[in-house]
Amino acid sequence: MLNPRGMVDHSDSSSTSGGASGGSGNSGSSGSSSGAGKSRSSAQLTTAADVLQALLQNSKSQLSDGFLRWRLEQQWVEVVGSTIGDQTCPAAFDRGTLYIWVRHSAWMQQLWFFQEPIREKVNNHLGREWVKQVRFTLSRRAATTDPTGSAY
Repeated sequence: MLNPRGMVDHSDSSSTSGGASGGSGNSGSSGSSSGAGKSRSSAQLTTAADVLQALLQNSKSQLSDGFLRWRLEQQWVEVVGSTIGDQTCPAAFDRGTLYIWVRHSAWMQQLWFFQEPIREKVNNHLGREWVKQVRFTLSRRAATTDPTGSAY
């Protein structure tokens, strides 16, 4: 029997199998319900994976931010192009600000003029308004933040 959450409730099956009368009728229905339970079970596993992925992609939790930053880092060259991607790397994300590590100060100066296009490309790639502001840094360590939210 399904409970309100859509999960299989096994409490009824123990009371059904405990009854001595009608054993052959119950075992036949039990066999068919366990077959149906297996298909539901596999559907639940698929659904759980879909829910977890959606949670990580669309949530506002810190875990979601870490997942999106990792995904962005893996696809960085595709998002910004090889010219910029070879000289930069997403280093950190904190409260709507994407910190991008830049290989050289001359590149940092040039990229200053591309903040808005980079922000738009990242948000379009992720499918939502995740980055509010882009900042560039020459130090990967300076881009990370401690638990209180202040930069090192």
